[in-house]
Amino acid sequence: MTILPARALLAGALALGLAGPALAAPLLLPDSGPKVLLRCNPDNLPAEQRCRLDLTPEQLGFALVAARSTPIVKNEVTIGTLHDRVWRRGDAYIFGARVQLNAEPWDLSGLAFNLNDLARQLLPDEPAAIAWRPAGPQARKALLAAGRTALGLNEYEGRQPERDNGWVDFRIDVNAAEPEGDSSPSSPWLQLLTRAPAGFSVQPFAFRLLNSDLDDPENQRTEIFLSGYQPN
Repeated sequence: MTILPARALLAGALALGLAGPALAAPLLLPDSGPKVLLRCNPDNLPAEQRCRLDLTPEQLGFALVAARSTPIVKNEVTIGTLHDRVWRRGDAYIFGARVQLNAEPWDLSGLAFNLNDLARQLLPDEPAAIAWRPAGPQARKALLAAGRTALGLNEYEGRQPERDNGWVDFRIDVNAAEPEGDSSPSSPWLQLLTRAPAGFSVQPFAFRLLNSDLDDPENQRTEIFLSGYQPN
């Protein structure tokens, strides 16, 4: 488990009101400045520990307060399941998500769905830190990057997307039947640490799932909005 430098650890603890050990690995996302999307493990290297947190929320002193699972459906085909969890410790929350995809063809390509980004909504004025946690043998690829933006892969020009502090985007690579390379039917657990002053509720557009690793992403990309837990 990677330990953040003391200054970053202190900044994260102050921002989220947590004790130091609870922020031993999560990455505090900036809410201003030119750098929006931060690197985690873009090359899926086993030795890369950036953004990785092996401890469960329970081991960090958080209690599970809500759990739900939602079928992911496109073109009347069930292509997977979104697992949504909320843990709480005082006024700090961990909103966790994991996607499991199957190999069902869902469009005329005959291919399985390829998930490049999962974004979820949060309160724009509250701090946010992220981490990823291994989720079993089917989750074979790490979190690539994350940032406070609503834009995913191939949806912006240049190296950095436009900032939107009301969203956190997790760049991932999930596909149960990858045509080339290794398949990863499941994402890792994608964890957002933030505050929710008025608690949380299920909202209809809490999640955005994006498929955009395509020859013509502007015209061929597919987005799916799903209900889920959202801070209030």
